[in-house]
Amino acid sequence: MSENETSSPLRILLVEDDEQDRAAFARAFKKADVAAQITPCDRAEDALGQFRSDAASFDLAVIDHKLPGMSGMELCKTLLAEEVPIPLVILTGKGSEALAVEAMKLGVDDYVVKASGQDYFNLLPVVLLKAVRNYQDRLDLKRAEKTLKADESCFRNMIYSNADGILIVDSQGIVRLINPATQSLFGVGAEHLLDRPFGFPIVETEAVEIDIASAGRDPIVAEMRTAKMTWKGEPVQIVSLRDVTERKIAEELDRHRQRELDMKDQFISHVSHELRSPLSAIYQFVTILLDGLAGDIPDEQREHLETILRNSSQLKAMIDDLLDISRAQTGKLTVTPRYLTVAEPISGSLESCGAAASARDIELSAEVPDDLPAAYADEQRVQQIVTNLINNAIKFTPESGSVTVRAGIDENDPDSLCVSVSDTGCGVSDEDRERIFEQMYQVQDNGDAGRKGLGLGLYICKELVSRHGGRIWVESEPNHGSTFFFTLPVFSLAKSVGPILTEDNLLGGSMALITVDVASRDDRSLGKLEEAAMEEVWDILDRCIIRAMDVVLPRMPRRKTGETFYVAAWVGEAGTESLVGRIRQQLAGCDALTTARLAATVSATLLDVPSLPNDGSPEEIAKDIASEIEELVMTPV
Repeated sequence: MSENETSSPLRILLVEDDEQDRAAFARAFKKADVAAQITPCDRAEDALGQFRSDAASFDLAVIDHKLPGMSGMELCKTLLAEEVPIPLVILTGKGSEALAVEAMKLGVDDYVVKASGQDYFNLLPVVLLKAVRNYQDRLDLKRAEKTLKADESCFRNMIYSNADGILIVDSQGIVRLINPATQSLFGVGAEHLLDRPFGFPIVETEAVEIDIASAGRDPIVAEMRTAKMTWKGEPVQIVSLRDVTERKIAEELDRHRQRELDMKDQFISHVSHELRSPLSAIYQFVTILLDGLAGDIPDEQREHLETILRNSSQLKAMIDDLLDISRAQTGKLTVTPRYLTVAEPISGSLESCGAAASARDIELSAEVPDDLPAAYADEQRVQQIVTNLINNAIKFTPESGSVTVRAGIDENDPDSLCVSVSDTGCGVSDEDRERIFEQMYQVQDNGDAGRKGLGLGLYICKELVSRHGGRIWVESEPNHGSTFFFTLPVFSLAKSVGPILTEDNLLGGSMALITVDVASRDDRSLGKLEEAAMEEVWDILDRCIIRAMDVVLPRMPRRKTGETFYVAAWVGEAGTESLVGRIRQQLAGCDALTTARLAATVSATLLDVPSLPNDGSPEEIAKDIASEIEELVMTPV
């Protein structure tokens, strides 16, 4: 449907919290030349209020399944339960088709899988316009059911004008009434259908699919719905048949395309892993030669070896990006958040990018306040994000320019930190700014910076920031530089302990802080083997607790030779001894600790819990307990 086929734009309430996805949504309608009035809303709770107060202002609701607070699925369930009169389409991500099927079973009108390719832009307006039409058709059918007893002539007119095939089948399974659309579906005249057996079992379920065969054409797949009614004083079934052949073909094409994508992902993952070993060997032997460990080398050969090393590093970065993309698409791109001083990964990023900046005479600097609160984030992943953004800035900044990393409290959210990377480069156009975080997208530029890479870096940054619960965006003007921003949650022990500081728990007993200190037996620095063992320790503690009463606190900064874990538990003195014993027993059987030559020491501290209501309100007491735990945890072991 083009803009000139409708008298007014399609009024859409888009419930989507991702700014980039909202922009892609609007761009799809613009490219399809479909007039649309899109009202954005980033929280399900706010959207619910708008639907309840003024649903008539919208023709359609498009809801992302993954939202902060109330999820998209919960919003759909609420709207359907309250019978809010508006068609619903849910947006899902790749790999969430099962969720879409569940939504359709609940009564959602349709779904669209979000993607970055051209198919998404072509499909989106078509699906939404069809959802509105189908919803209107269903309303017409419901109105028909309510007015059957009023006027037979009016009833027949509505049946005959409906785009779906409509039949009335009596209690003996004989067809008593059909509309023209039914004749088109079966490919025969009315004389071959009326007063004859219907031929399909009538199942009183939400919807079933049937195959309608006809001579001289391929079978048609129809979605059949039924409802009981009284017609001319007799109990009958009214049957609606909707041609879903094209939809089934499209679904099969989608499945085929998904299989192809899965094969491609498996191939990329396999090839990337196979390339890493020979590439590592090249890197190691070149560094041996450059370090003079194999003897002196002439300056000309050194220059050639440095070229090999530089290109090997670039290829390694590409392979790492491909592996991260594969992990992201299979749900295996993980982050392990802990207490983090963001100055540390920023410093690491500046150090790793220093050579590339010096080669172009670009000044690198950082502005991080000394009193900045800690973040709750994965140090390696944050350094990966910052390094990626700095390298991107260096690539698009002319010689003698500058790149600055800043960190501070987010102006719009005091519970978040905002990290930014600014450059004095060529800037980003409006069109590129809308798509710059898409997979495989690369900014086109006539400069001589040499656009090396696969267009995956910023997409990976977006995935990693999203997994931290943050957001990422860019502000820029062409020829005036760019600033990339991303947010991270502020570390808060009070929020971690909060879920178990309920009034029932405050009334029910005392609290203990269990301390598990894991350290190297021979004061060795921790490596990958030791880190894997630490992960196993955290999992063991998580299995030992009772969810409603205990919590494993977020991981704190590691020492050079060890790490300390904490568990807050609502247990008395006897319960504390039991929990400590259970943890010791589980850790004693941990092979990972033995292999890594790590020793675990478990101790407990009973906390003084004030009584209710003599010593204050539940909120005040919970705040005091959280502060006491924070003081104990932040004290070095």
